[in-house]
Amino acid sequence: VVGPESALAEGEIGAVTHRTGVAVVQFAPSSGVSAPRQMNLAAEIFEENGVPIEHLSASRAGVSATVEEGDALDSALRRLERLGTVEVI
Repeated sequence: VVGPESALAEGEIGAVTHRTGVAVVQFAPSSGVSAPRQMNLAAEIFEENGVPIEHLSASRAGVSATVEEGDALDSALRRLERLGTVEVI
């Protein structure tokens, strides 16, 4: 149930999820690119390389994306690394 009240007591865990084959990619361009442009740039690179995106968000610090792992991701990472700092978790 999504709403202003929770059936859980404070400190109780409501759900735990686990998924394999997923990576978090944090990308910070080396130039002063705006947050919306950073997000568009990362999305374009992932799309061009065939990397499915689960979640994508941007802030002043850069872009964070949850994506599927695999050979396509390796290609996208090489391209992102030419444009700035990349960290994969």
